[in-house]
Amino acid sequence: MKKRSNASIQPADIRQTYFKHEGALIAAGQLYYLIALGLLLASLSGIFIRQWHGVLSWPDTFWVAGVFIILAGLYALVGYGFRRLAPWSRYGAGALAMLCLSSVIINPSVQHPLVLSVALIRMFALPIGIVITLYAAYLTLFAKGTMILSSEYRQVIRDTPEVQYTFSKLFLAVGIALVSVQSVKVLMIFTGKLG
Repeated sequence: MKKRSNASIQPADIRQTYFKHEGALIAAGQLYYLIALGLLLASLSGIFIRQWHGVLSWPDTFWVAGVFIILAGLYALVGYGFRRLAPWSRYGAGALAMLCLSSVIINPSVQHPLVLSVALIRMFALPIGIVITLYAAYLTLFAKGTMILSSEYRQVIRDTPEVQYTFSKLFLAVGIALVSVQSVKVLMIFTGKLG
């Protein structure tokens, strides 16, 4: 029996084969947007509440807020890449996964600012942040993710405009709840209740 050549495979068939994985990647992008928003709001709130309930000095408050604002920017950037199915997003996903893993295993007793900054991310990473980040890295770094983030697949998407991915309300509600828990953990760093 002869195999079909790639040229004879219809774009709709390819899209159907990869649609669930594509949807998961786009959903991860949406979660990354929510994570970025949560981290940004928690950091700005931490600066704002510093004058009433903060336990950190002003320089430490700005340093902690800066670490999480930069992390929020990275999540927003990679989330944008996921939503656009941009090939470069796989590198961002891998970098964020390595950063979250490093924050869990790094020794925070070393007094170097970079080491302490990465160790601080542990408050966000455990447990939910690292699970979401590693799952997103899995989506991009293995075979199906490689296909979805390729220029060939972008052409398949252009050839099948009738196929659209939509988010369920349950997905958005669960995503908002998970990100809210992580954001509250970050905010608690500023008040001394955590960390």
